[in-house]
Amino acid sequence: MKGEIVSHYKIIKKIGGGGMGVVYLAEDTQLNRKVALKFLPPDLTRDTEARIRLVHEAQAASALDHPTICTVYEIDQTRDGHMFIAMAFYVGCTLREKIGKGHIGYEEALYIGVEIASGLAKVHEKGIIHRDIKPANIIITSDKRIKIVDFGLAILSGQTRLTLKGQMTIGTVNYMSPEQARGRTIDHRTDIWSLGVVLYEMVTGKHPFRGANAQSVIHSLLNDVPDPIMNMTKKIPKGFECIINRCLEKDPENRFLSMDDVKESLQRLQQCDPGDLLIAQEIVYEKKPSIAVLPFSNLSENREQDYFCDGVTDEIIHVLGHVDGLRVLARGSVFSLKDNNLGAREIGNRLKVEHVLHGRVRSSDNRLRIFVELISVTNGYTIWSERYDRKMEDIFAIQDEISLAIVETLKVKLLGKERNLIGKRPTGDIEAYHLYLQGNYFLNKRTTAGLEKAMRFFNQAVEKDPSYALAYVGIADTYTLLAGYEVILSIDAYKLARKAVLCALKKDNSLALGHSTLAILLWEDSVKQQSAEQEFRKAIDLAPGLALLHHAYAEFLAALGRYEQALVETRLAIELDPLSLISHVLRGFIYYLMRHYDQAIKHYYSVIEMDPNFIPAQCELGMTLIQHRKYDEGIETLKKATELSNNSPMYLSRLAYAYGVSGDRKRAREYLCQLEQLSKNTYVSAFSLAIIFLGLNDKEQAISFFDKAFEEKHYHILMLKTEPLFDSIRSDPRMQKLLEKMGFSTH
Repeated sequence: MKGEIVSHYKIIKKIGGGGMGVVYLAEDTQLNRKVALKFLPPDLTRDTEARIRLVHEAQAASALDHPTICTVYEIDQTRDGHMFIAMAFYVGCTLREKIGKGHIGYEEALYIGVEIASGLAKVHEKGIIHRDIKPANIIITSDKRIKIVDFGLAILSGQTRLTLKGQMTIGTVNYMSPEQARGRTIDHRTDIWSLGVVLYEMVTGKHPFRGANAQSVIHSLLNDVPDPIMNMTKKIPKGFECIINRCLEKDPENRFLSMDDVKESLQRLQQCDPGDLLIAQEIVYEKKPSIAVLPFSNLSENREQDYFCDGVTDEIIHVLGHVDGLRVLARGSVFSLKDNNLGAREIGNRLKVEHVLHGRVRSSDNRLRIFVELISVTNGYTIWSERYDRKMEDIFAIQDEISLAIVETLKVKLLGKERNLIGKRPTGDIEAYHLYLQGNYFLNKRTTAGLEKAMRFFNQAVEKDPSYALAYVGIADTYTLLAGYEVILSIDAYKLARKAVLCALKKDNSLALGHSTLAILLWEDSVKQQSAEQEFRKAIDLAPGLALLHHAYAEFLAALGRYEQALVETRLAIELDPLSLISHVLRGFIYYLMRHYDQAIKHYYSVIEMDPNFIPAQCELGMTLIQHRKYDEGIETLKKATELSNNSPMYLSRLAYAYGVSGDRKRAREYLCQLEQLSKNTYVSAFSLAIIFLGLNDKEQAISFFDKAFEEKHYHILMLKTEPLFDSIRSDPRMQKLLEKMGFSTH
């Protein structure tokens, strides 16, 4: 075609081509500029569906206005009916050509990734899926700009038309997502997968999924795990590899939620020193030996010794949770299987661990007899066992010996600080230790009565041993929970909690639980967000395997609007505590904060399937349904939560809010009167009253009570920046002032 005139374009030369089109460089004789003309291949010229797709491509690309999207000028046809698209021509090279010259450095790959993600986010915003993201469709211009081209396979989200006549699944198999390769309904997450492949190829020079032919490549992408990037190059930060791995999750549910989230994660890496990696990102994808320490059985005739058996289990979990090279299931998950009489294999399947530790305890007349066995889930064989027949005061030595034996049997390398921790004695007073274990036993019941008993035992423990740092942490945690349950005024509880935890850390600064509790209290102080984050990071550094640390840090990150990091931390918490109902609720709550209500509702329902009577799941589901304007469903769900809570003021207020926003102001005011009467005799938080006024659209009263809630240091006021509940009043100057008081930028 060289030299031919097509419409007002003069063909200069062929510059590219493939199964879906042939591209020529041409000169626009009217506007005196270089353009690219894309024609259908000769064999598809008369194919009606192919012609429709070419029109569709022009429409899709021309509907987009973004610096990274190739500009489309027009669609036309030659006199003999050959259709073509006229597009901008860019001087430069394709990413395919650049990779061919050698893999790309970290900073440049990061820049290219951000630009591609930015463009695709705009594409997805229009409901379009590109479906053929690959290096050949990315142009790097001579002035280093990135351009996404070739929308020939683009479809609207939810469509499944993946083939043309006479063809198998279309697209480039090396960059196809698993769901695309299977011919299933796809959405924007298929482009997230393809971008992950492109990122991987940029930094390694290799495809993550390889094979001799298309079928073997598809088999690889459906079944194989890519070779770790860190094994091929040490110049790529672990955080970048984690982002790539997240894009390449075979289950779309486990990928980034949106291309915007990919972009923001990459941009955060751009702003960091390559060596300054998020602790959570460093361990998300590491394969570690895993173990579930099951609740030790009480063989004593005295049932009151249950607290001791539970305590021994807790202590071993706690110590092993400090070992970075080991994944230890958290208390919540293992205790949920207590008395279920399940076999090792079934437990392993439920908890996704390779080993389980069984223990039996008999205590009598200051003597202890403990038998433990470590079982391989794979074959059910005992790989280590031991029997201890000692005095009660030897309990610390026994726990250390068990922990060290597990570490050595599973061939986990101990760091110096971890070995020192295993040999550390929390107290020299065995009676104080028993009091502490009883305090923990009642603390873990998470009831008002249990918390009151826990406080009594923790105080008795520090009376017996004033140097018992962990007991002070127990006191602090109990006060924090009493505030969270709105049993006592938050500001009073936090003062007492802070005094206790500072005392604990003064006695032992290596307590991960102490640093985590201090982080929560600093966070409650609003303006000390940076100090709070430092404490969270310090706690996780000390004990990366403790689920509750990741859970607490995730809540903090969510409140700041750092949703992707919060989801990473929540995934870690759930990996360590897969049966934790509250961590699954938190994952749903983060989606709720992101305004992805359908995703949030899905997660809440999964928790309710596990336990229909779990109040936080019912409450958060109800509030999400209300924000989603599904008022009838939301009210019914909040009714159930309120009934389950025995008409707790905290849940009554949510129900009243729901009635108010749904239009039943009379019912909302009835609940308001009920709570105002109740407040004369018991504590009702200002926050609970504020949200009722918010539901009644009485903004004056609502803002007044939110101010009081801030003075009270109520936990939920910390969500002011992100909680959808506040959307209707967040822009009010008084709320903006409150945000500034809390250290949030209002610009």
